[in-house]
Parts: sequence; structure tokens; C-alpha cells
Amino acid sequence: MDKHTDKRNGSQCTCSDPELCVTAKQLKLVMSWSVNYSLSQLDSSAKEEALVAEDFIGVHKVTVSMEHFRVSCGMPASFQFKEYCPRVFAHLRREFGSSNVYSVDGRDGGGSCSEDFRAAWTVQLPAWDSDSRGHSSSRFLRSADGAFFAKTIERSEAGALKRMLSSYWNHVTDCQTDTLLPQLMALYRITMSGSKFYILFMRSVFNSGHPLIRKYDLKGSRVARRATTADTAGHAVPTLKDLDFIRAADCLNVGPEVKSAIMERLRRDVAFLERHNIMDYSLLVGVHEWADVSKEDRQTDYQLPSAEAQQFNRFLIKQHLPSNVAEPSPSSAGRPTRFYSIGMIDILTDYGLVKRAACACKRMRYPATGGVDNAFSTVPPGQYAKRFLSFADSCMQ
Repeated sequence: MDKHTDKRNGSQCTCSDPELCVTAKQLKLVMSWSVNYSLSQLDSSAKEEALVAEDFIGVHKVTVSMEHFRVSCGMPASFQFKEYCPRVFAHLRREFGSSNVYSVDGRDGGGSCSEDFRAAWTVQLPAWDSDSRGHSSSRFLRSADGAFFAKTIERSEAGALKRMLSSYWNHVTDCQTDTLLPQLMALYRITMSGSKFYILFMRSVFNSGHPLIRKYDLKGSRVARRATTADTAGHAVPTLKDLDFIRAADCLNVGPEVKSAIMERLRRDVAFLERHNIMDYSLLVGVHEWADVSKEDRQTDYQLPSAEAQQFNRFLIKQHLPSNVAEPSPSSAGRPTRFYSIGMIDILTDYGLVKRAACACKRMRYPATGGVDNAFSTVPPGQYAKRFLSFADSCMQ
């Protein structure tokens, strides 16, 4: 068995699945190794005992040397893996895994997601996702089953998450995971070849197993909020923005009761972010078409591996087509033919000195953009929250 040195206690731990070490891109290999190590060595030690204050500042660090792996495996000569707050994230995975979410066949999902999370990143290597775009130089990796994403984030964003993690935990548990905030799975730092990568793992908003026909990234701003040619070129389903939504006269036809339920969640989540001085977040909306085919017949990268994994990871709204569009076929009679998946993303941007300076610069660049609705996106958290909620409310009926 392959071995590595555990700096926590100076002992040697065994890698339970050496077959993970196959020729591939080094970062993907190291990420898969790290998930396997964390979920096999650390998650098993995260018992059911209640979390304590120390858990929210705890870290686990391990240094791995190439000499412990086969020469042909493709791993870097050495690397360092650091997991932040492992017990907290183990509890979060347990909470989100047992949350009352909707599956594609209408049944409630349930159970711990740790095993699915581990399998998603280790059974097959993840793929770089070119359809997802983040702040600055962020890159995304999609698990082979499409259920999870890993996002490279800045050190400042990792710091923001660590500072708000205790409050995030309280928010998630207080509302019994009935939230549209991202479902965070783990936070790692991987160091190799002198470079440090902060990697945040989360569930995918679009994990439905059914075709995605449109998607929007909505902030509530109308200044420079239109998808460019660069944003859309080469993407089967490009990420559209606020002005694209308005121009298409699109609308989420969910009905008054569902709209009220969504807005209640959004107001609660946005208030949480405002308390933490967070802005620049988005509402990610996907429009799906119901695919009336068996799981075995779905030839898609987003095919899910098991019935237990076929669950939505965000509040799911099922919608019949409007009367001016073709009615469902007889084979799908009584079943919705179109539905939405919704979730909030990019919740780690603190309104600090950098954003304050950006706000001042944009005020000079866009002097005529007065009013809450027409202002640029970089504004103080209170103004951002008000505009975000107003726009979300206008998008639904």
C-alpha cells in the first residue's frame, strides 16, 4: 500500500485506493487523491458529537512525497494537502445529505452524501468545465457524475469563508437546510510546484439528470449585464445575464404560492449575506426540459450513477408549459415538461477596500446610472441586497 507522512501526529497513513494514481493532469489527480484521503481518513473520525468552537478553526495538513507512489502514476514530485475545518464540513455533508430535497421522480431524497461525494471525485477523474465562469481567474472542475463542482478561489475568498463558516453552519441548521445558499462540501488548499490552490467543493445547482436548455446568472444590475460573444461562443448552453433575461421577456411562471416560498428563502439568505458584508452574489437559474427516457438511455455527461443520487440539490420548481406552447405528449401526461432549478452562487465577495475602490471608479465611469435598478453591480451590501431581491421578485409570477 502507498504511504504518506501525516504531520498531525507524525505517523504514516495508508492510501486506501492506490489505483487513483493514474496518468492524468496533476491537479485533478491530487484533488481526487485528497478527496479520497479526506473521506476515508478524516470523515470516518467525524463522529456525531456536536461541533465545538475549536472545530471552526481546525485544520488538517499532510505532506505527500512522490517516492511513495509508482513512478508512472503522473503525480507531482511532492505536494501538500490542507483541509480546513474537516469536522464542520463532515457535519455539513451529513446535514445536506439528509435534507428534504426533491428528486426527479418526485420522491424525497435523503441519507448522507459523503459516500456519493467521495465516489463522484474518485471513481472517475473530474473534467474542467468550460461552461462555468467565476470571478477573476477562477476555474471549475465538474465531477464525472455532474453532481458536484470544485472551484478554485482566491485566498481572500477562502478567508471570508473561514470567518463566516460558524454563522453559515448556524444558518443552515436553523433553517433545516431549507436554503438557496450554495451547499458547501469541503475547503482544501493544495500546494505543489510552489503554487497554492484554494479549492471549494459544492453541489451543482443543475444536478437534475434532464436537459438544460437555458441558464441565467442574475444580479439585478442592468449595467454591462449582457452576455458577450466571448461568453456565448462555443457553449451549447451559454450563461445569459440580466439584460438577456429582460430582452427575451423571459419569466419564471411558478404561481403565487411557489413564488412566495422562494422569496421567503431568498430574503432570509440575503439578510444573512448582508450581515456579513457580502455582495456581488448571483441567482443561478436553469430551465430544464423533462426527458421521458430511462436512466440507461441517457447519453450525457450529467448522467447520474444511482437512483439515490438522482436528487435536486436546490429548491426545484416543476412547471407545465404555457398554453401557447405545445402540450406534453401522451407519454408524459400528468408530468411536468419544463421545470427550473435555482441556487445562489458566488457568496464570498466581501465589500472591502478593493470593492469600495471599484465602486468609486464605476461611479466615475457610469455617472448617469442613477437609481437602484440601473446602477452597476459593485455597490454596498445593503443596496445590493435590496436591488437583488427586487429583481428576483420581478422575474417570477
